[in-house]
Amino acid sequence: MDPQYRYPGTRSFERKEADVFFGREGDTQQLWRLLRLEQLVVLYGKSGLGKSSLINAGILPLVDRFNDRLPEEEEEADRLAVEEIRFGAFQKDSRHPLEVLRGPLPCRHAPPDCSAQWRALGAPSTAMPTNSPSLAPSTAPAAHDSGPSAALPIVAVIPTHGRPMLLGRTLDSVLACTAPPGRAVRLIVAENGPRAGAEALVASKSSSWLTPEYRHSAAANKSAALNAVLQELPDCLMLLFDDDIRVEPSILCRYAEASGTARGGYFYGGGVLVDYEAQAEPPPWLLAYLPVSAQGWQPSAGEYRGVTDQLAFLGCNWAAFAGDVRAAGGFDHRFGPGGTSGGTGQERAMQIRLRERGVMPRYLPHALVWHYVPQSRCSPRWALDRTYRNAIRAGHELRVEPGTARIAGVPWPLARRALHQGWSVARHWIGDDAPSRHRRLDTLMGTLGRIKGIRERRGGAGR
Repeated sequence: MDPQYRYPGTRSFERKEADVFFGREGDTQQLWRLLRLEQLVVLYGKSGLGKSSLINAGILPLVDRFNDRLPEEEEEADRLAVEEIRFGAFQKDSRHPLEVLRGPLPCRHAPPDCSAQWRALGAPSTAMPTNSPSLAPSTAPAAHDSGPSAALPIVAVIPTHGRPMLLGRTLDSVLACTAPPGRAVRLIVAENGPRAGAEALVASKSSSWLTPEYRHSAAANKSAALNAVLQELPDCLMLLFDDDIRVEPSILCRYAEASGTARGGYFYGGGVLVDYEAQAEPPPWLLAYLPVSAQGWQPSAGEYRGVTDQLAFLGCNWAAFAGDVRAAGGFDHRFGPGGTSGGTGQERAMQIRLRERGVMPRYLPHALVWHYVPQSRCSPRWALDRTYRNAIRAGHELRVEPGTARIAGVPWPLARRALHQGWSVARHWIGDDAPSRHRRLDTLMGTLGRIKGIRERRGGAGR
């Protein structure tokens, strides 16, 4: 293409023209996310709408970037393969399209005889040979060389603010962990806001193989504290804990084994169980309104469904390579404890950005932590406040159609919904029982949080 022109004319953009392919970033990221989450994605539309350009100049460069980030010793099954298959007119004596489709795809597993399923789809009745290609993606984890010469160090980071007693419990738990063989490990406590005794506590703690380090950020903002530590870190696996957990003794070994000699391209997370204060578990009806960190999250390897807009590894037990986190822009200081918006979800937002950049999640079912939940965070009032703060983040991300009527900057459909929900709460307040009253309030607080997020976004709150 002539460099002075951005458009190729009537033909599609090509792979080599990705640097001049503009205006389809949203479509590209949405399609890439689907491709990484689903086994089959169908992109369809009328001729000339730009499907080929989106694949050639949008998706294929992301595939190249993903494969380039994998270590050289990575199993071939973990790399993304691209095969171009073109169908001609299907005539009576020509090969069936499904026969064409199953030929070029790379073989990863020896599938069972699926002739009955192929016949049901209209393919010829010849049986699929047992060594023929499989259409299913590999589910086997990638194999890493765990040799110490190439493995990046692990840096566990514990952000803390005003909770020295809980922090001491967390430090004792981490320092009692088994050292991962041949793997360098550091432990950094990042206090943010007023100094509350964390520095002296850190100085008093150590184990036979690990001595914690102390960092301080003046601003009471968890994301800002994490970014300050991130800025100083070399290439490493950044393991993120919270100051109110205790860990399973082999957790460092679990992360070391999973990451092996990888230097990027993956992030990891484990399960979270709950330590309720005084073993006072909240009533079942309220438990459903509490965040996952107050309920516990420990799916089996078969139940785990990946990182989505609604689900991510919990912020008290996950890890990512520092280079990947930096490339994704660091943590958003508007969200999380001390965030400028009051909203939550900085860890989820980071994991989604990593996912969109082609960094793959890996669930470690045996890398467990126990999250301490005080009684003050198991009350109906706290649950409503959490719903409100979670919804602020959703409001920042909510797409509003152009031309939508607004009242005081709020889209009219959302304002009307808030009015209707508020009236419903008032009308049923006397007759409702506690679970029904909370359900109505929870719905209202979610709408009000979205409204606040939208108004903040229109006000130009930056990252």
